Amino acid sequence: MGSFSNALKTSVVLAIVLVDHAGAARVKAALSGSDFVCPSECLECSDSTWFGGLFGNTFKCILRNPEEVPQEEGRECQTPKIRECRECWEGPGSAHHLKTQCKYIDSEDRATEKKCSSNFKCCCSEDQNWNEDRCFAGAQKGAREEVANHNNKVELFVMSGGSNVSADAQLFTNMGACKREGSTGVKNTHHVYNFEGSIPSQSGRAGSVSSRSSGCCLATKTTIVNHHWDTTETMMGNPPYMVRNSHSKQETYTTCTEHELLHYCSNDEGLTASGEFKYKRVTAPVQGICLGDQQSTMVGDVAKQLQPYNVNRGCPKDMFSGKWCACNTAPDPAQKGCSVPPS
Repeated sequence: MGSFSNALKTSVVLAIVLVDHAGAARVKAALSGSDFVCPSECLECSDSTWFGGLFGNTFKCILRNPEEVPQEEGRECQTPKIRECRECWEGPGSAHHLKTQCKYIDSEDRATEKKCSSNFKCCCSEDQNWNEDRCFAGAQKGAREEVANHNNKVELFVMSGGSNVSADAQLFTNMGACKREGSTGVKNTHHVYNFEGSIPSQSGRAGSVSSRSSGCCLATKTTIVNHHWDTTETMMGNPPYMVRNSHSKQETYTTCTEHELLHYCSNDEGLTASGEFKYKRVTAPVQGICLGDQQSTMVGDVAKQLQPYNVNRGCPKDMFSGKWCACNTAPDPAQKGCSVPPS
């Protein structure tokens, strides 16, 4: 019993000495160390030191590029691993971030952040999520600069359909009330139809039909299809068993084969062309910043964290996202690696 007690006392004293040494090392590092800077290869960093550094001082690095780990002299990093699914956004086309654990260089203080973000989004201070179509005189190759109605600023516009398209050929399908007069001099009458698109195959379920009483359809076609399909259902039993049911339905599809076409650029509601050409605004790319939902210091304001938005995370207030907001393609490496889920 005495030997065990002595061993226990020795272990306690040794632990105190180790902790005391670790504490002294931390004080020394605090006095002579340099501020920790998250390496440029990392999207975010957070301290991952355990038990006061008794087993080594390390930090977690969320990699921007799976093939690039921190390379500073004296830096040691583990082989990158995929982050756990609870830490990453999952969805069609999404790419998981990779993480690694790296050792601090002797002179560095520890990272102040204790947790890395689970969601990232490329956010911009400008809202470019708008479209504008205009009519301008003359066909022109490439982009032209014009003042947009939306913001009264100069924007780039390109001609719809290419510069070889004539003004008369820039037409659109009239989905409103008919405007042209037929051969009798009376305004065209809309023909009601109930289906749009490809007629469903007879070896499948019937399609959903609903009468379209608005618009201006000039001609229709009727198709009758006898549909046949099977379904299965599970029946209670010991053991449960499957039952196959056969179904059939005759459906009549009336489709529109000709819509009224109107001129986009016109002075008389589309009946005749004005001679001008339709141009559409070109959305200019905007440099964004990659934001996380935890390390709000990235934007210098605790309130500017990513807000919940469906399964995704939306940008902070007064910031915007879209295809025009670019982070992964930015020339500045500090803006790369921001995984943006599909919209």
